[in-house]
Amino acid sequence: MSNGIPPPSRSASRGMLNRSRSAVVILALLLGSRILGAQNSLSVSGSPPLLRISTAVAGSQPNPVTTATTTYTVQVSSGGSRRITGRLSAAVPAGTTVTVSLAAPPGATSLGPVVLDATERDLVINIPRPTNATLTITYVFSGTVTAGVVANNSRSVTLRLRV
Repeated sequence: MSNGIPPPSRSASRGMLNRSRSAVVILALLLGSRILGAQNSLSVSGSPPLLRISTAVAGSQPNPVTTATTTYTVQVSSGGSRRITGRLSAAVPAGTTVTVSLAAPPGATSLGPVVLDATERDLVINIPRPTNATLTITYVFSGTVTAGVVANNSRSVTLRLRV
């Protein structure tokens, strides 16, 4: 169906997160919304590297692993301010956590490191018009001793530009 509005911008970012012999794969899917129109968009580029939790100090929790190699581009040129939300396709295994932090464009507010689960969470709020910025996404994968060895599995991270 052609309504003069181009399809939403979609881009995927892949990252593997691994604890000991276990792994969690993160796929960041950015979905532009037809409702927001062609002037407002969100896209991601780059792929986070494999993140492997492999070190801990005796008697302490394993050391979390961080990557900030992925960026996102947000454009807001019509309507009021916008926000970016994020969620996982399903919860991660017990004893593990995926957090994400998006750097905020000028005039907007990043909510800092946000623990992701299957519920949509605000990540950046009050993105003003006009905005055209490419900024960093930081992922952190952490696990506790109680997680034990977790079987390989994957989750998708969905980021959306919202009103």
